[in-house]
Amino acid sequence: MKIRYTIDPRRIDWPDKLSKADDAILTKVEKLLRLLEKEESKFEKLKGNMEKMEESAKFSNDKLRKVQKENKNFKKNIDALHGQIQALNTMLEDINRTYQISAEASVDLLSDLEYNKYKSRFIDIDIDHAPGIDKLKEYGGNIRHFFLEDLRCSYVYIHCNGITEDLKNLLHINISKKQKDSASFHFDRTKVYYFDLEDLDLPERKLGRIIIGRYPYKSNEKEKEFHDRIESEIVITKRLLEKCIIEIQNKELAIKDALTGLHSRKFLMERLTEEFNSMDIFSRLGQIEYNLLKMIMKSEGVAAPIVKNEFFIKNRHKDEVIFEKAINSLKTSTAISVDSVKYHGEWHDCYYFENSKLSYDLFVALLDLDHFKDVNDNWGGHSVGDRVLRDFAEILKKNIRTTDIPVRYGGEEFIIIFPRSTNYERIHAVLEKIRNECENRLLVHWNGKRRNVTVSIGVARINKFDVNGHHIINRSDAALYKAKKKRNRIILCEQDESGNLVYN
Repeated sequence: MKIRYTIDPRRIDWPDKLSKADDAILTKVEKLLRLLEKEESKFEKLKGNMEKMEESAKFSNDKLRKVQKENKNFKKNIDALHGQIQALNTMLEDINRTYQISAEASVDLLSDLEYNKYKSRFIDIDIDHAPGIDKLKEYGGNIRHFFLEDLRCSYVYIHCNGITEDLKNLLHINISKKQKDSASFHFDRTKVYYFDLEDLDLPERKLGRIIIGRYPYKSNEKEKEFHDRIESEIVITKRLLEKCIIEIQNKELAIKDALTGLHSRKFLMERLTEEFNSMDIFSRLGQIEYNLLKMIMKSEGVAAPIVKNEFFIKNRHKDEVIFEKAINSLKTSTAISVDSVKYHGEWHDCYYFENSKLSYDLFVALLDLDHFKDVNDNWGGHSVGDRVLRDFAEILKKNIRTTDIPVRYGGEEFIIIFPRSTNYERIHAVLEKIRNECENRLLVHWNGKRRNVTVSIGVARINKFDVNGHHIINRSDAALYKAKKKRNRIILCEQDESGNLVYN
């Protein structure tokens, strides 16, 4: 709808004087005309918007039809791929069936069908990459199965002369087995194969030995054929084990101190971090318990209703069950302790941060040989100093538990980690024994004179303030500094509830 109007003043005979009623009518007419103009403008805008929306809808419909067409094409391609996969699976089944037939046919060609079933599970392993200790143990089980079950040997023994105790007897193979078929074998004698495991670069260095025993065949023809077969199998096994052992030894040497044979500083930090994480409660808590414990640590001794309100505000809910479950979990893990306080005229629980570590302790002892520079400078030089370091390392290894970890920290400084320890008295007794043995037996001689080499020791215990392993090492270093003032003594550095260092 469009209204056109024109007012030509020349065609209107205006009276000389309009009456008031005519003037009012004229005013209303003018207002009506302006209102019509505004409505016309709105109508034009609405019409323009409708045209745009129609264009947009048309574009969307075109695009939708295009996408639907593409989806149909994709579906066709997917159906085609499924068909190809099905065909490939069918081909694979045919290949496996053919392989099985050919394998059985090849076995039939062997003269000794019963004892020459080739089912080795370890020879095809990629030995270009170091397998690691766990993998080598798995190899050991496969080797045992192969020789005892597949090749029907009566005895297998494999021993590794490792650089470290961890590698010694690594394969744990020492198995005997009796044959049942007495008709084919001589049971009154045994044939034994001895093969030394050798260093690939230094054949004179023996890494261990393979010993395999079996009963010989009564048939000479079978005996000769089986003898050649089993020798070739042992040679392949020997090469595999030599490669694996050398790789593991090289890895072990990389984290060992060449002079003393103790663990290196790098190994110390790895193992200390591992021990720290194993006993750190924070790493074992769920996210809800962890957040609640942080609240309690921030405001120790606050009444339970306050802690609960803060917990609800932070988590944006008021679930009493979740809160109680988190509190009980912290109580069970000994992370917090509970006491009672009067709050708003009533007795309520209040929570205190107790410990961020599990119940057992971990001690670190830092040991430093006294006046060692004087030994190097005035008592025979570095060769004597090196001998003293080696002798001191032997004293450490002799007096500690197998679970304790001795480390050469650097120069004449050593560290012993005492994991899973129950009390300081036992730790102190071990360190006192080391200190006494150094004082009485660690001697140097030069130009007809002799002197003993003593050791100062600083000890620290892990506590609830420790965030990582460096904290406990720093405290043991502070204790060693105190011990060095008078030398040849043991100082323990503790930390009180306020975080202050206390020395004993």
